[in-house]
Amino acid sequence: QKTYSPSPDEPGKLILHNGIFTIIFSSHDYNILKTIANGIDSHSEYIKQQYGWELLESPAEPYNEPEVTEDNVKLKLISPLYVKDKDGKDVSLLKEPEKFNRELNYIMNSASKILRGYELKAPLVVEPVKGTRERRVLLYRDNEGKKYKGLAVHGKIRLKGVPEDINFAIDVCLGFRRSQGFGLVYPVPQLKNRKGKRTVKPRR
Repeated sequence: QKTYSPSPDEPGKLILHNGIFTIIFSSHDYNILKTIANGIDSHSEYIKQQYGWELLESPAEPYNEPEVTEDNVKLKLISPLYVKDKDGKDVSLLKEPEKFNRELNYIMNSASKILRGYELKAPLVVEPVKGTRERRVLLYRDNEGKKYKGLAVHGKIRLKGVPEDINFAIDVCLGFRRSQGFGLVYPVPQLKNRKGKRTVKPRR
């Protein structure tokens, strides 16, 4: 049984039914996330009375994301990775890897300058692996309900670069339309590399 269905009156919105669902907030700024989490936590009774939603787990509980310590890591895409060129056309990782990475670095450099005050220390390189696939996904709907789709990457990818830049990309998401939830990635469990060193460890 579905826990949601499209709203018949408001295109692009969903009606939630009985069931358990998860809302994910992602931000490079820890203080913003802490403010949101504390706000939800302190208004849990109001949310339950107003919307009928019961908070099953406190969003204010601390969570240490894993830290990448190597320059080569496999990532799982929690949400699609979307990249476009300067003309707004989709770019395929599988068919145009060089152009894909060029446009990816353009947007990630811009994000880095805004959020960190400096560009990436070295270019990021996304490579397909076993399990990488592409398909068209819904990007957005206009005010009249017309759907606009684009080609996006799903599954798993390999990301190469400076560890600090890789961790930044994990924090803020990869590619375009990050504010809409695109490009959310997570390191695939990988305890040791060929030299016996851990490639991913808990952040302190």
